[in-house]
Amino acid sequence: MLGGARSPLGELYVKFAAPPAGTPFVGGIAIDPNGAIYASNTDPEVYPNGLGTLNAGNLCTAVGGTIAGYKQGLPYTAAGRLVIQLNGVTGPDDTFVGGIRVKAGPLGGVYVTDAAPVVNSGFSSGFDTGFGG
Repeated sequence: MLGGARSPLGELYVKFAAPPAGTPFVGGIAIDPNGAIYASNTDPEVYPNGLGTLNAGNLCTAVGGTIAGYKQGLPYTAAGRLVIQLNGVTGPDDTFVGGIRVKAGPLGGVYVTDAAPVVNSGFSSGFDTGFGG
């Protein structure tokens, strides 16, 4: 399953940039220090763990691409790119696969956001989720 940080809505955090030298890989995919997955909208060069990536470690994605099949429950194109919904609005009929929110239907895809991940400070005041929740 894909590593990396997830938003409170279950979206994967992605960063469309080249990973700097020394970036750690998780399952063959480059991840920044805050948990964002480095991504690219190009066809894969290699397939570590069956996931299409560039040699640099970027996960290969297709925004709203045509779903040709599924790997680990996630939708992929015929070229091996993960089908994504970039900054999409989640719906009540969406499902979760391994904690990742996936849009339902033939035009679906994995919800991702290019917003910066919220870094956990490691401290909880006890009121992090507000009152009455």
